[in-house]
Amino acid sequence: GEEHPNPHHHWAQLAIVEHLAAAPGRRALGLEMIQTPFQGVVDDFATGVIDEPTFLARTGWADRWGFPWTLYQPILATAIASKWAVRALNAPAELVKRVGKVGVAGLAPAERARLPELVLDDARHRAWFDALMAEMGDHGGAHMPSPDNMYAAQVVWDEAMAAGAKAWLDGGDAIVIVAGNGHCHDSGIVGRLRRRGVTEVVSVRPIIDDGAGNVAAALAEANVDYLWIMTHPAAPPA
Repeated sequence: GEEHPNPHHHWAQLAIVEHLAAAPGRRALGLEMIQTPFQGVVDDFATGVIDEPTFLARTGWADRWGFPWTLYQPILATAIASKWAVRALNAPAELVKRVGKVGVAGLAPAERARLPELVLDDARHRAWFDALMAEMGDHGGAHMPSPDNMYAAQVVWDEAMAAGAKAWLDGGDAIVIVAGNGHCHDSGIVGRLRRRGVTEVVSVRPIIDDGAGNVAAALAEANVDYLWIMTHPAAPPA
């Protein structure tokens, strides 16, 4: 998991990939940051057919993701140097936006055919989502999509990433999925992978101990397997 702009979280992700880099077996790095239509571009980059600026331009990194490439570059470089596959896992932004606007029922048949298998009645996940929305507040007023449509769009993200990871695992040994914390908990990608028959799933949430109870709160949530706890350096003596 990650908070997208947090460099410390990306350091934890890199450390995990580096630790697993020499492990035997066929492995992959799965990315929320790149959408499935751009898998061919990812393959070209991983095999050296195109350079880094071309990769960023052809995946629309700046517009479709927007967070600095420098946060992710060492992670991809390590995976590629270790001969891992790199998989674009996210659903197309245009499809997710349509679901948020009109809901699954409002999609045209051709659009609906592009959806992964969806489970929209997971009570635990819906409770998590509703609590998140309540915490964020209603900033869009009447212009906001309906809660049900917003929830369906969130589920499309999770299900697409789970489906893409499972498809790769049908011929591979392990995949490290890098995605936002909101996707990497028990009722997000994790539970949707297990529903697809992937029994060995481990979730990790990086967290910086603020000394004011954030680690205790995360432990109380109990929705990931491990917290990767980081602490601020001790202040030098006066």
